Amino acid sequence: MLHEFRALVFFAMGEYDEAAEVLYSVLAAGPGWDWQTVSSLYADPNTYTKQLHALETYVQQNPKSASASLVLGYQYMCLGDLQAADGRFQVVTQLQPSDRLSAPLFKRLTS
Repeated sequence: MLHEFRALVFFAMGEYDEAAEVLYSVLAAGPGWDWQTVSSLYADPNTYTKQLHALETYVQQNPKSASASLVLGYQYMCLGDLQAADGRFQVVTQLQPSDRLSAPLFKRLTS
C-alpha cells in the first residue's frame, strides 16, 4: 500500500518514469487500487482530474514513453475504464516487447 501511495505521489508530481517504476512492482504483486481508494486520497476530485489530464497530454506529446503509458493504463484501470487501460497496456507491450507485466495485464483485462 505504501508503494502504491508513493506511485500516486510521483504521478501527481508529473514524475511518470518514477511512478511507472514503482507501479511495475506493485502491479506484479496484485491488481492495484480501485477508484474508491484513489479518490479517498484527494480532498478535491478536480485535483485528480487535472493530474490525469496532464498525464494524458504528456502521453499525446510523448507517444513513445512506455512509462507514461503504463501509468496512464494504471490510472484508467483505477477509474474502471478497462477498455482505455487495455489500449495503454497494449501500447506498452508494443514499445517494450520484453516487458513481462503489461502483456499479462492486457490479457487479463481483455479476457
